[in-house]
Amino acid sequence: MMQSRGVLDQLGDRPEAAMAAFKKSLAYNPYNLDSYRALARLYRQENRQADLTALQNSLIALDVKPGEAADL
Repeated sequence: MMQSRGVLDQLGDRPEAAMAAFKKSLAYNPYNLDSYRALARLYRQENRQADLTALQNSLIALDVKPGEAADL
């Protein structure tokens, strides 16, 4: 549900709300690659490099290897 909320907020040009929704989605399911991808895209758009790095590190800590196709 939070994944969908994030997508709607992103489409509605509400990046802060979208980021919050995607973070909540990841709190419920830390293996949701779509939320990682969307959150990373928003961090890049908003020039939030420190947040992007932290997101990437949290993915690495899960020992998930999404590959280059994930755009993370």
